[in-house]
Amino acid sequence: MNYGHFNRDGSEYLITTPDTPRFWHNYLHNDAYGVTLAQTGHGYSWFSSPIAYKVTRNFDMNYSATDPREGRFLYLYDRDSKEWWHANPQPGGAHDHFCCVVGQGWTRIEGEQNGIRVEATFFVPTEDKVELWRVQVTNKTKKPRRLRLFNYLEWFLGSYPGTWTDPMVYIMSRWIKNERMMWMANDNPDSLLQYAGFMTADPAPDGYDSDRHAFLGTFGGTHAPAAVVKGACANSLVAGKPFCGALQHDLALKPGASQQVDYLIGVAFKQDEAFDLKAKYLGGGAKGNAAGKALEKLKTYRRRIAESAYIETPDPAFDRYFNWWLKSQMLIVRNWTRFLYRGYRDVLQDLRGSMSFEPEWSKRLVLETLRFQYRDGTAPRQYNEQGGDHDLREYMDSPSWIPDTLLSYIKESGDLGVLNEKLPYFKKGTKQGHIADGEGSVYEHALAGVRCLYQNRGRHGLCLVGHGDWNDALNCVGHGGAGESVWLSCAFCYACLKMAELADHIKDAAVAAEMRAYHATMAKIINEQAWDGTWYIYAFDDDGKPIGSKQNEQGKTHLNVQTWAVFAGVATGARLKQVLKRIDQMDTKFGPVLLTPAYTKWDAHIGRITTMVPGFFENGSIYTHGASFKMRADLAAKRPDKAYQTFVKVTPLNPANSPKHSSMEPFGLTNFFIGPDAPDKKRNFGRCLYTYNSGSGNWLYVNALEEMLGVAADFDGLRIQPQPPKKWKSYTVRRTWRGAKYVIAFARKAGTKGVAVVCDGKKLSGNLVPAFGDGKTHQVDVTFG
Repeated sequence: MNYGHFNRDGSEYLITTPDTPRFWHNYLHNDAYGVTLAQTGHGYSWFSSPIAYKVTRNFDMNYSATDPREGRFLYLYDRDSKEWWHANPQPGGAHDHFCCVVGQGWTRIEGEQNGIRVEATFFVPTEDKVELWRVQVTNKTKKPRRLRLFNYLEWFLGSYPGTWTDPMVYIMSRWIKNERMMWMANDNPDSLLQYAGFMTADPAPDGYDSDRHAFLGTFGGTHAPAAVVKGACANSLVAGKPFCGALQHDLALKPGASQQVDYLIGVAFKQDEAFDLKAKYLGGGAKGNAAGKALEKLKTYRRRIAESAYIETPDPAFDRYFNWWLKSQMLIVRNWTRFLYRGYRDVLQDLRGSMSFEPEWSKRLVLETLRFQYRDGTAPRQYNEQGGDHDLREYMDSPSWIPDTLLSYIKESGDLGVLNEKLPYFKKGTKQGHIADGEGSVYEHALAGVRCLYQNRGRHGLCLVGHGDWNDALNCVGHGGAGESVWLSCAFCYACLKMAELADHIKDAAVAAEMRAYHATMAKIINEQAWDGTWYIYAFDDDGKPIGSKQNEQGKTHLNVQTWAVFAGVATGARLKQVLKRIDQMDTKFGPVLLTPAYTKWDAHIGRITTMVPGFFENGSIYTHGASFKMRADLAAKRPDKAYQTFVKVTPLNPANSPKHSSMEPFGLTNFFIGPDAPDKKRNFGRCLYTYNSGSGNWLYVNALEEMLGVAADFDGLRIQPQPPKKWKSYTVRRTWRGAKYVIAFARKAGTKGVAVVCDGKKLSGNLVPAFGDGKTHQVDVTFG
């Protein structure tokens, strides 16, 4: 079934039927406020944290809100015929027209019924804790129409930390008459924040309801609200009862005429703040089209992000996904999908890709994360930004991600000075807030992170796993303090390579030699202690027994340790060929499985992964993050066709996994597809449950831009090293970098050895295009074999 199509440049997806396999969501957000919105209006909003401070109701308890039953609804009532209908059409409705345009940070839902067309554009501006609904109602008939427009949402106004008390007892509504504004204050004294939700509109509303029973009716619902059926709001206020937000506008439209209503919804700590936001975003006349200008500002910002690295290749579907939707995914993940906590290792990966278009923004969060590193180099699993308890479990992989992200920032920005910035260390045992334990430079933080991994090794000489590594579900491997992770040992090797590269550049010969010695030593140990004959063992438990070995009945092979052994320089020669063969054996038409075969019975030496449903999450699914590591390994092994195939398989580009089967948005990115060992394989294999919550978008993006397309930021220029699919004869990358623009045209020429680069008509001696920083556009022509 065809559910819609992309627009010409790929920046928008037009859903042409509301009856998609499941709700298809778009994220509307800035750094302070977010909304998830489906094509039917279902979804919810939040500020500061998607869990701690839900602004509107969401009782979908899934990993991410893929199946909400609350949302943002619009209704129309004909004051003459007494008919009413959904202005944002619902599945199975009697609408004559439906289209949901999913844009970059905005959504427009179009509906037409009974001769009235409604176009409702929802967006969150580039700043402030607010959302805007721009609703245009048009009379398509040849007679005047007297209508009433209602909007509706259900406030939640969550508290954090939560209490056992019903939150309704703290919330009272007010109608601020002079501002024509609904004010819903949450004054829970046990919450870290006392704040309010507010709702207003331009033009001023003609009625309102804040009592949910008054609007929906005692036994009503959003399918047929009592106030809409009756044709008027009751101007209800509420205290200690179920609450909502609804505004009523009386419209009188001549034939062919339109009227615009702009709604402003958000949160504020004081009423004056809400009044200022209203003045900023609403109002016409002398103030100008404030809401419209805010939308254009958002679109300009998102286009700038897209154009930071814009490609044209022989694959238009690949282009639109890379140019628009992968970057959109990266913005969502870095801002919001870590929910309540900031995972130490998650942040560092989530920023890796966005370095290329917002290095300064990314730097701020990197430095914030480094502040939570202990003096010995280790770090907590997660830190709590909301003021609650930190997650102090020591996942030993946390510091291993620092060098790659730090190096990326320096190469993108040219800011070597960051290495000398002083940051505090985090005092061990601190449950809330931040207590300093001395300080060190950023460079010292990075070195401490690598050195602590070498210093904390077990009986085989491999890195201790502590509470866990990348695979959170292997959470019992090191409970006794002796479990070792082979994957983490490979990640340590990768970190050493990055630190050696950085040390070389700043001429710290001692550290460069130290890091290379660590790499050589650990690679030797891995090959001596963890080679299983055909592939690498994943870990050793506290008793020294292997996990991910041919000796095991289940979970014999784990993907990540194989892929990381390739691009961390651990697997070489004959072993490299064997590992690549095993990786290929783990591939499917939907992508590579994370492990095989899946676990089916509890094992206290391994952890909760063994009780997960087979084929789900880490237990044998096609985990997109793992697939992104495979893509990197393929590129390191000079297998660009396989790398490209992996990218296609785990994104909406896969022709073997249509949206009807996968259920995934044609513009989304799931964290996993259900694997082949799942129950009811015929129905489940290849389906996905969630989208947007995967940090793998950053890896896919970096792999594609730097390793496959071959445009990688380096210390003093752009390093050109193309490795595209073999069938690609030419392609172009437009890159904005350090204050200059580069148009890089690639052409494959038979017989060419290596890469020949011509910049502004002059042949370069190598493959490094200079960092001009002059605000101009430079033409780069690349010939490769």
